[in-house]
Amino acid sequence: MNIGYARVSTDKQDADGQELAITRYAREHGIELNDLIKVEVSSRKDTKSRRIDDLVNNLGKGDYLICTEMSRLGRDTLETPLLIVKLAEEQGVNVVFTLEPQYSFVDIGEEIDPVKKGVLAIFSSMNETARKQISLRTKQGLAAAKARGVKLGRKKGQRNKRNVLDPHKQEIKKLLEIDVALTSIMRIINDKLPEDDQRVFNAFKYYVKNDPELAKLWKPRRKKDDN
Repeated sequence: MNIGYARVSTDKQDADGQELAITRYAREHGIELNDLIKVEVSSRKDTKSRRIDDLVNNLGKGDYLICTEMSRLGRDTLETPLLIVKLAEEQGVNVVFTLEPQYSFVDIGEEIDPVKKGVLAIFSSMNETARKQISLRTKQGLAAAKARGVKLGRKKGQRNKRNVLDPHKQEIKKLLEIDVALTSIMRIINDKLPEDDQRVFNAFKYYVKNDPELAKLWKPRRKKDDN
């Protein structure tokens, strides 16, 4: 399965230009595209809306993912490197960026080029740095909310109402599928919630444990990581 992926945020951007670059690369390198995904959606939308889930679920060892730039795949320095590491290193997918060949990963395997290993290490470092920044902002936000007298966690009378985490369920699911620690997921999601709606860890864990779809994906770690 070889897939081309083109994404634009608005109709003012040129998806056709991305498609042309992708098909030209495939033709010049003898790659037969099985699908060319074109989406017009903001990078702020979830992975399902941007059809990133389709890439993760359908691509495997030796397959090709071709797009023009890293920014087409993700929205920030946390998500994009995480996705590339998942596809290239873990699933063995050949990831190609036609306009950024320095970030392409072709023929990933045991004989991976040392330079590419270095790039993956940098991506991992970027992930860790972003997580620390998210953690710091979350702690600062929670402290500020507490200072204002805001009660965090589940609000009184909301037990049977729609949970503020529900709109983020698919993103939580995807992060669990790629084995991101629950504490890190909590920080990522809290960073997207209004301060009054942010969840402490126990409330977040309760949500995951009591959702059958999420609970089967969660792998409790050592106490300092997830408890």
